[in-house]
Amino acid sequence: MRKSTNLRTFILWGFICVIANLFCTLSAPYDGDQSFWVGWVQSLIDGGLGNFRGNYPPLYVFWLWVVAQIHAIFGIVVAKTFLLKFLCLWPVYFAHLFLVDFSCRIVDRYNLPSWQQNLVIAFVALNPAILLGGPMWGQVDLVPVALALSSLYCIYFRRTTMLAAPLYVLSLLAKFQMILFLPVFGGLFIKNWRRSWKGLPFAVVAVGPVFLPFFLGGNLRGWVGRASIGR
Repeated sequence: MRKSTNLRTFILWGFICVIANLFCTLSAPYDGDQSFWVGWVQSLIDGGLGNFRGNYPPLYVFWLWVVAQIHAIFGIVVAKTFLLKFLCLWPVYFAHLFLVDFSCRIVDRYNLPSWQQNLVIAFVALNPAILLGGPMWGQVDLVPVALALSSLYCIYFRRTTMLAAPLYVLSLLAKFQMILFLPVFGGLFIKNWRRSWKGLPFAVVAVGPVFLPFFLGGNLRGWVGRASIGR
């Protein structure tokens, strides 16, 4: 069971993290990425996932589809606005909160003074690199990184080892660059193979729903080419 002091620490720094993210979202985003979001959200409104012609890995495209539905339902024009940036960054906000929670759990395992624990967590919650790349510029790379770190964390514990493989596969489906974690993940997977192999069927199950809409729309082969080889 989670300690009440640890939970209070997460609530405090999680709140500060959310406020910092929302404040930084007010800044002007990187125009190039915003142009892609506008085009892709409009494409998802017009043709759905089956006719999506973007060159981005599928997991985040699902969230763009949600953003597209919000615009369509409320009749909002898709444009480079604060609303579009805010909606597109929701997965980044949750990924940052996950890192704050992750840091709270890690420091709680060590016998550190309270001020040192809070200093470490503050560095994660208010890290300028995370805030600059995410809510300020509008990048979403924190999402696949959070998934990859989750897979490494899960593979250490017997009760969560089976989740490691599907989480790592999902990180690849969010950003192919997460293959850089493969040597570390692969080493830990082999070290704990008696438990970790049991997660492989769940990894296959995780891939199916991600690819299915593209397959049903006859767009799977074209999307794979655009999102990987054709990038």
